[in-house]
Amino acid sequence: MARSVECALDLLEFMREGSKKARTSPMPPSRTLNTGTVGWTLNTNLGDVPITLDRSEAPCNVNAIVSLSDNHYYDGTDCHRLAQSDQLHILQCGDPTRTGAGSPGWSSPDENPTDLKEGEISPQMLQMGMTPPVIYPRGTVAIANRNDEQSGVANTGSAQFFIVTKDTQLSPTLAVVGTVDDAGMKIVDKVVAGGIDPGPIGTDTNGFPKTPMVIETTSIDE
Repeated sequence: MARSVECALDLLEFMREGSKKARTSPMPPSRTLNTGTVGWTLNTNLGDVPITLDRSEAPCNVNAIVSLSDNHYYDGTDCHRLAQSDQLHILQCGDPTRTGAGSPGWSSPDENPTDLKEGEISPQMLQMGMTPPVIYPRGTVAIANRNDEQSGVANTGSAQFFIVTKDTQLSPTLAVVGTVDDAGMKIVDKVVAGGIDPGPIGTDTNGFPKTPMVIETTSIDE
């Protein structure tokens, strides 16, 4: 019991400290292009991570990233979550609070991927009406969200994004905004190789990266 109380207090302090780092950003313009690509570079403490954003995949969410970058929302933020389990292989970034609960003060619309390969699902799950997962390839950049189809919760993405470090099956409800180039993935691989620190809210397979990747600044090349 004493250990449970101690963990609860650690979590409370962690969330309290994180909330002090919260920041907001202006909403992106409502009108945006739906064709073409955008160069997006994460200038990190480990080196530059170049990303190609594709407006045709998720124009509203790409527009949101461009706006957030232009308003320096990502500057000085850590990639706060590294998950490396049998089911999930991602590095998540874009939350100044490092708690997973940070937001710029608005959410972006769902733009579900339509061209990803369908993953595996059991016949029992299909009979229950579950949507088959899709495979997000290594190097994919997608928008994290808190959607819950059964509860009718949707359109909850905003600034947080994740980089897929190994082909991963996930729900087909995560907007794909682009891909990391090979040079950038070498830097991401260094973070993965460094391992995971569970911290106050994680596990041995889903926690903070032991090798920090800090987004010092970002740049947009249209």
